[in-house]
Amino acid sequence: MSQTGVQFGRIASLLVGNQVETTDLSALRFRFEVKQSEVSTPNTLIVRIYNLSPQTVNKVVQQYTSIKLQVGYVGTGLNQIFSGDIKYFKKGKESGTDRFLEITAGDNDFGFNYGNVNQTLEAGATPQQVVSACADAMGVTVDKSALDLQSFGGAFPRGKVLFGLARVYLDQVAATANAAGSHWYVENGVLKFVSTTGYLPGTAVVLSPSTGLIGIPEFTIDGVECRCLMNGAVKIGTAIQLAPDLITQTLAAKGTSPAGSGIILLPNTQNSFTNVAQVQSGSNLYRVAVAEHSGDSRGQEWYTDITALSINPSAPAGQQVSPQ
Repeated sequence: MSQTGVQFGRIASLLVGNQVETTDLSALRFRFEVKQSEVSTPNTLIVRIYNLSPQTVNKVVQQYTSIKLQVGYVGTGLNQIFSGDIKYFKKGKESGTDRFLEITAGDNDFGFNYGNVNQTLEAGATPQQVVSACADAMGVTVDKSALDLQSFGGAFPRGKVLFGLARVYLDQVAATANAAGSHWYVENGVLKFVSTTGYLPGTAVVLSPSTGLIGIPEFTIDGVECRCLMNGAVKIGTAIQLAPDLITQTLAAKGTSPAGSGIILLPNTQNSFTNVAQVQSGSNLYRVAVAEHSGDSRGQEWYTDITALSINPSAPAGQQVSPQ
């Protein structure tokens, strides 16, 4: 398991630019929110930068199209948590002395909305070739390690015509991958897949009071929700480790669930009960489904909020997470 390093001495890097040049705004005060989830819609960044010169504001607004944000700590280095396309700007005054430029951006926003694929694949082509064609149309690279782990099925017996938005074909491929389907998403310009009932390989991030965990994690209908100090290693589809005694559990009423099972049961439309999720998985591992980073380069706020689903690594490969 991966222990988080010393979380002292916050550092952040904010770069804006285009294909020709880049401007570093890291020295200025800025506040930001990054929202990431395992759904196909682009991850988003909203960042408010304070007291830029009028010349710099005009240059950013008129010439720049991309933005990149990295966060970390002195001694452990920076982790990139966002890289994407600028969507729009907002500028104004927050007080009598503080002016701001606010940038809203989406991770591969342009490719998601306008990435059209126009290609014919011969008989014998594979779903992986469809993914590669769509990635090219969207202007992203493919995470080969994640792609190789998925069961996308065999070759097409007949030729296949690809014409239209690439994201539509990615939805089709993801829906038929594995027994329960997969999620696809773009993270920092890289197209990734994760099984609906699986998780990405790699080292789990251990969260505890000594590694930045804040408050008490709580089990909800959406999964385990928790907050920690800003941690760029927490990424969608990867595993985190939480000890069960740290989590506030919700139990069903007496007689509807085994005592101490950690299972939450909710009434359905038939007035019976349905098992929707489970707190304890034996290994205390959870797959990150939503990660929201919020921070202030010169303020108190510096958090990562997580929603995660239980992992049971003893289950068959690709079936470790119960679909919700």
